[in-house]
Amino acid sequence: MSCSAIYILDVKGKVLISRNYRGDIDLGVIEKFMPLLMEKEEEGLLTPILQTTDCTFAYIKTNNLYIVSTTKKNANIALVFVFLHKIVQVMTEYFKELEEESIRDNFVVIYELMDELLDFGYPQTTDSKILQEYITQEGHKLEIQPRIPVAVTNAVSWRSEGIKYRKNEVFLDVIESVNLLANANGNVLRSEIVGAIKMRVYLSGMPELRLGLNDKVLFESTGRGKSKSVELEDVKFHQCVRLSRFEIDRTISFIPPDGEFELMSYRLNTHVKPLIWIESIIERHAHSRVEYMIKAKSQFKRRSTANNVEIVIPVPHDADSPKFKTTIGSVKYAPEQNAITWTIKSFPGGKEYLMRAHFGLPSVECEDTEGKPPIQVKGAQRQIKGGSPRPPDPFTVQGRLEMALKLLNPCNEPIVTMASRTDAGVHAINSTCHVDLLRQNGTVYNTCSITACLNKYFNKADVPIRVLRACIVPQDFHCGDTFDVEKMKEAASLLEGWHDFRTFMATSRGRLDKVTRKYIEQINIIQNTDRGYSSFSWPQFIQPKSNYLFLDIYVKGKGFLYKQGDRGREFD
Repeated sequence: MSCSAIYILDVKGKVLISRNYRGDIDLGVIEKFMPLLMEKEEEGLLTPILQTTDCTFAYIKTNNLYIVSTTKKNANIALVFVFLHKIVQVMTEYFKELEEESIRDNFVVIYELMDELLDFGYPQTTDSKILQEYITQEGHKLEIQPRIPVAVTNAVSWRSEGIKYRKNEVFLDVIESVNLLANANGNVLRSEIVGAIKMRVYLSGMPELRLGLNDKVLFESTGRGKSKSVELEDVKFHQCVRLSRFEIDRTISFIPPDGEFELMSYRLNTHVKPLIWIESIIERHAHSRVEYMIKAKSQFKRRSTANNVEIVIPVPHDADSPKFKTTIGSVKYAPEQNAITWTIKSFPGGKEYLMRAHFGLPSVECEDTEGKPPIQVKGAQRQIKGGSPRPPDPFTVQGRLEMALKLLNPCNEPIVTMASRTDAGVHAINSTCHVDLLRQNGTVYNTCSITACLNKYFNKADVPIRVLRACIVPQDFHCGDTFDVEKMKEAASLLEGWHDFRTFMATSRGRLDKVTRKYIEQINIIQNTDRGYSSFSWPQFIQPKSNYLFLDIYVKGKGFLYKQGDRGREFD
């Protein structure tokens, strides 16, 4: 490959980051890049590769930033572009948003990354999970002798050793999008499905996973196509997949990276019915204005809903004075894209909506010479997830919380994990829970907004639940963490003496004890790990006993109410 240097430029061509790896090209050669780029753009001959007498520029543009590679040799240009996109991916995972401000705020970390990504112009470690082990954004006290992470030189370079989770979980999403091209008469010229299998893995150790595909799925290399088979093309696997095993029995066997990654992507050439059909009528009034009428119709079942649909309509480059009117959603004019974007947050099946747009024009004399780009439809029309989502139970605190959290429109199913549970009739002042919330645009929810939204829902629904506070916690946080024995002893001391325990007793006998005031002489809580275990205190078929905290609770009193103390009580 042999990259001589890597540059990151702003939209005006100013150098933000530069790193010279080989020293065979003067760093000042980058000053020729922007004039050459503007010249080619004016001539209509713009390409991702620009050549001068001194060197060759290969570049990509993202968020008004140019990532540029220079080389003097006959490099593998495809590999160069893959590496440039990998730079963007790594920095996005580090800084969430790759833009000029994040570049300036994190230039020290970026230079460290550039030193690890390339060595003398050749790619080295490009896995962000491994890079984050020794290039961090926070201060850490050095407690061990510095050494290279084992994963860098290990056969499984994409996963570190010693990963531990309190709860082992795997999430698998199949995300598909439809690309469809139709002519002016409404006839479909070309259609295809582009899909990806994405996973989020939170497993301990070095697990080996296997994924089997349906027997109807064939690959273009097999040559055994049947009338009812599904033939996948352009299949691309993550580097963790054992290709030799896949070639033998078509089983996807792999040791997954930690966290989120794309397991495979594919393309399917097939005749598909467009999920959302677009019809447009354009009326041009000479030398004055142009009017658009866009009709969008959903062609899927009524019980389904398309979320965050974006319809992009191209307009003339000299259009001005936009005016919009729509039956649903919002419309914005993007002059830098010469287009308007019609956004529909929720598009039910079997519905159709209209949007009208009006633009002023200085002149339309050259309208026949201009190209007419197609209208684009974007949106998360279909997502297939493993397993059926569990419907929230409206008669529990957990269920009510999950119903309220759905009002935040997360892209995942909010599953609430409570810190403790109570039986019917047992009262609790407050509790703690945790939940994963993934936003559509990838940003983090505002915790104050979460609290306000949930309490507004509970108040409107007349539900006696209030959220006191919401906060962001680490990925390995669990609300039902280890008991604080000293706090438990402090709480137990409040129950000693004379108290009315009527809310502690069970009522399953159909009658209540007449005297509910009882005297508790003493409560002792002892942490004990050297003891016998029962099926209640140690479910050894689930996890080893080392993962549990065992407590002996001794209560001494003069008489107890019916089931005031439940020996088989399980605490989460």
